[in-house]
Amino acid sequence: MNGSTPSSRKASRPLRILVVANTFPPEEQGGGGRVAGDCALGMRALGHEVTVLTTRLPSKSWRMFPQPETWNGCAVYRWYPPNVYPLRKAWGKPAWLKALWTLWDAVNPLSRWIVGRWIRTWKPDLIVSHNLKGMGYGLPSLFAQKAAYVHVLHDVQLIEPSGILYAGRFGSHPDHKHGPGLASRIHTRLMRRAFRTVRKVAAPSDFLLNFHAERGFFPDAVLKKIRNPVEIPEGEGVPERLLFAVGASRYKGLPEVLELWDRLHWTDWTLAVAGGGDALGMLQQRAESDPRIRVLGNLHRNAYFEQLKRAGILVHLSRCLEGWSMAMAEARSLGIPILASKAGGSVDFEADGHIEWVDPGDLEASVRVAERFRQEFDQIRPSAHFPDARAYAQLLLDWGWEPPPE
Repeated sequence: MNGSTPSSRKASRPLRILVVANTFPPEEQGGGGRVAGDCALGMRALGHEVTVLTTRLPSKSWRMFPQPETWNGCAVYRWYPPNVYPLRKAWGKPAWLKALWTLWDAVNPLSRWIVGRWIRTWKPDLIVSHNLKGMGYGLPSLFAQKAAYVHVLHDVQLIEPSGILYAGRFGSHPDHKHGPGLASRIHTRLMRRAFRTVRKVAAPSDFLLNFHAERGFFPDAVLKKIRNPVEIPEGEGVPERLLFAVGASRYKGLPEVLELWDRLHWTDWTLAVAGGGDALGMLQQRAESDPRIRVLGNLHRNAYFEQLKRAGILVHLSRCLEGWSMAMAEARSLGIPILASKAGGSVDFEADGHIEWVDPGDLEASVRVAERFRQEFDQIRPSAHFPDARAYAQLLLDWGWEPPPE
């Protein structure tokens, strides 16, 4: 991605653009961090000066103020937002401590002061924020005061702190059938207040925009759907008789994937599961007794795509309301057929005959779709088109930045 001059139809000079995300390459976790990385690279390819503000890994030394490093030509400032424990150390913490962490994160005046002091020295023209959990939700109102500002939604973290809402239910646990608990309702109210001054909000799916708007978010903002960028590393891959799934967790639907696998009896196929999660032990135990199951674990980007390009079918039976599925977008850009659960933003993809949706937990429908895709294995598979990083950045820039009044 090379570019020396800004190509935005509005910007007559290179802009100073600040990208803010709670995780960022090469330390990202999940799709939001990867999109933030592509956003920064795309803005830089358009000829703009890009700086990134993000968090540090818990294993690294503590610093009160953001410390600079360089990533692919972008200045990246990492720091520990002050809280009772780092963002990526929540696993295993007691509920009361998580509640205290979440409450402080909802306001975090110290984080706002630190970032405000830092921004005054750099003076960005445009700020694009992605997931902010753990950085302090006092930041959106600060950003709205300092520059043109766009917030990008990736999931439902503003409504449920865990980011996990199960399909068909409103709670954050599969046994919650009577609506969100008190903690979630308080969190939602605080988040509505934190983002009330934001005037432009983008998301990759209509589901995410509507889900938030229906719950009183962004009443004065302009909402726009902008598809996430999909960047596929170079290299060929030959499809194999490989059933591919992403996420070894219950909320990602691993129990449903294993149940489907048991019903299929495909002796000439292999099931490969990438990623980790709370059901990884269950998966490893199954793999010990079934040599057709491969546990890939967490893979670096190139290794992940090396495996994905070999997939014959992607199975995405998530039980939760995902904002948008990066795994599905990547699979469709490679022409891989997809069996997906009808939940959240997964239904926002074009129905082109190569994606089939089933109701969550509908095993019989899953078997029928999988069998059809198996019979069509040798057919030519058209791929779908998604914006690359540069095109994504251009869309955000043309919509999100306005020249200041004379």
